[in-house]
Amino acid sequence: MKYLALAVLLCALVSLSNAYCFQKAMKPGVTHCQDDVDQTWHAMGSSWRNSGCMDCDCGGCCSAYSTPKHFPDDCVSVFDSHACEYIVHKKDDPSKYLALAMLLCALASLSSAQCYYTLLKPGVTHCQDDVDQTWHAVGSRWRNSRCMDCDCGRCCAGYSTPKLFPDDCVSVFDSQACKYIVHKKNDPSVLCPIYGAAGK
Repeated sequence: MKYLALAVLLCALVSLSNAYCFQKAMKPGVTHCQDDVDQTWHAMGSSWRNSGCMDCDCGGCCSAYSTPKHFPDDCVSVFDSHACEYIVHKKDDPSKYLALAMLLCALASLSSAQCYYTLLKPGVTHCQDDVDQTWHAVGSRWRNSRCMDCDCGRCCAGYSTPKLFPDDCVSVFDSQACKYIVHKKNDPSVLCPIYGAAGK
């Protein structure tokens, strides 16, 4: 029981980004799909984990892990590619208690991809944006200069990131409009279709 209490306490010290996901558009009538990482073929309706630690089906993939974003300065995060998880431990003592806290935080997280969370102390009335250093009232929402939609408990990307589009196209981020534009490499006036995107 004391280890669970320790994990919950440490959970307050770690902020995680949620799973990174992308979706794929499937043509009608196909019976199999190919994994983009391992180049293996899979039947429609099946699911698998690839060597990039992505949990996939023919409709898309999501990372099988959460990425630690904020943790104490005397700690370090290390990715275990065999277990498909980050381990955060003291720099001078690689115990796994903090990894347990991260797991509990990840299981409690139900929001969309490309987000990170912060823990508010009870009774506070304002919080500070990590990017712009501006102060905001608890309960308010805002978009910061990195195109993150925030409230005092979390920030999430205010845009989708194109992942699958034709090879003769390129994605360019418009920081004023907070969105990616995908256009032909040799003609920016011609927009391209987006078959899969992550976030938002």
